[in-house]
Amino acid sequence: MKAAVGCLGMIAGCFSTGEAQDFGGMSFGEAGNFGPPQTSGSSKATVTSYGEASFVIVTELALPDHWHVYYKNPGTVGLPMEAAFQPVPGFRVEGPFWQIPELGKGLVDFYGYSGKAKMAFRVTPEKDAPRKRCSPPP
Repeated sequence: MKAAVGCLGMIAGCFSTGEAQDFGGMSFGEAGNFGPPQTSGSSKATVTSYGEASFVIVTELALPDHWHVYYKNPGTVGLPMEAAFQPVPGFRVEGPFWQIPELGKGLVDFYGYSGKAKMAFRVTPEKDAPRKRCSPPP
């Protein structure tokens, strides 16, 4: 099958994550005030071109010191990190598939991630997937 490298970039670019929330003057006791989070993220595919076989796109969020995000089942506190792909015609996307969480210890124990948080998505080209370089969505 002919490869469509341009579409892989478009698919990875359609990933979106929820943003960290600013709770203003809310106090967390001894948890401290670390200011607004400064995060960065990336998405990478396990292939540079595709055919008929499924492939994986891994997303990674780099978290600054003292910040964390919650797992899909965070425990007794917190809201889980969210991630989704915008629909791309010709591709079926499954996921997210979560990495194994850490047990966070603090005022209340929770499941989540610090340092780096990763999610994976399985992408399957369908019969109508573009076979030529495609343009980004409007």
